[in-house]
Amino acid sequence: MLQGDNHEYKLAVKIHVIADNTDLSADEIQKLVEKAHEVCPYSKATSGNIDVEVSSEVK
Repeated sequence: MLQGDNHEYKLAVKIHVIADNTDLSADEIQKLVEKAHEVCPYSKATSGNIDVEVSSEVK
């Protein structure tokens, strides 16, 4: 939950994906994560209502 300037609250989500044992680059993983967010039914249902930040890393 985030609190705005006028003490209102809103829901926000941060999703961080960690890829392991992959031959894909960090850029490729990030593109896949962003594409998954685009087609995710939950993401579609909450689009415009919830701030979402997606990130990734390769270990």
